[in-house]
Amino acid sequence: MNAMDGMNNAAEGMAGGVRACAAARRRAGRAGCVRRDDGRDGGRGRGRREDGGEPMFEPLRTADLETLTASFRHGRRERGARTADAAWLEGPFDAWMERLDDGPGDCCMCGCCDAMDDADGCCDPMDHDPTDPDMDDVAEVAECDCPCDGCAASEDPDDLPCPPLRPEHVAALAVAMRETLPARDALIMSLIAGRECDGPLMMRLAADPHSTRTKLRLTAMLTRSFKEEGMPDAVRCAAGMLMLSQIADMVPRRWRAQPCAAMAYVMWWMDDDRAALYALESLACDEGCTLGGVVLSLLERGVCPGWCR
Repeated sequence: MNAMDGMNNAAEGMAGGVRACAAARRRAGRAGCVRRDDGRDGGRGRGRREDGGEPMFEPLRTADLETLTASFRHGRRERGARTADAAWLEGPFDAWMERLDDGPGDCCMCGCCDAMDDADGCCDPMDHDPTDPDMDDVAEVAECDCPCDGCAASEDPDDLPCPPLRPEHVAALAVAMRETLPARDALIMSLIAGRECDGPLMMRLAADPHSTRTKLRLTAMLTRSFKEEGMPDAVRCAAGMLMLSQIADMVPRRWRAQPCAAMAYVMWWMDDDRAALYALESLACDEGCTLGGVVLSLLERGVCPGWCR
């Protein structure tokens, strides 16, 4: 068990979350709450768009991710986990942090916001006060399709105000999250810990998770997430949810559990009830996904982060 799963279980007595919520998973599956592809995606991710349009990128293929997984494992054997993981994650983490630091950009990111910019028909998420109870929640932000003329006309994803991750970065992160859970945890902490979890700290969390220094830092950040009252950075979380959603939608089922579990944890952190749906989907993809079970158990027991108590 990795540090994040262990910390949450120990702090709140969450052992046995997967077993306790098995019946809920079955009920949700029958009710259609969990998206299932039953392996019938032709060995590809879905790469879907909510508006039914053409995806920005082709979905990733199982064969390609299997090849990348073999390369990831070979690098760890040859160079050691710490060195190999750092080299593997450097580019993807840089891209991730660039998008977090920039925020979702100046394109419309809230779905039903009235703060429209007359110049391009877009709203700026920074116009919102995250403490406003009427603010659209981060899940709606993450699911919004940008209507901006500039976005619709752009042929190069990197030119978008809220550019998606490049396919090679999606693939690298998907493989790393499945192979080594500290990579997933570093992505989560970059959202819930805000700017405290910068690029260098992210890399330490992912590539050197067992050092005493890293463990102490992670434990301190997680403890604050349960006890402190500071509001989450809604814009930062929205940007992260967009990227996690892109990863989950571009990869085949086998690689989908961990990004869904990460989204579930972030939604729990945002006090959004839809955390349960992300957790259920992670468990539908992989019943052994511990973090999905932890999130369901947190929700079942009414445990919430310190800021919303």
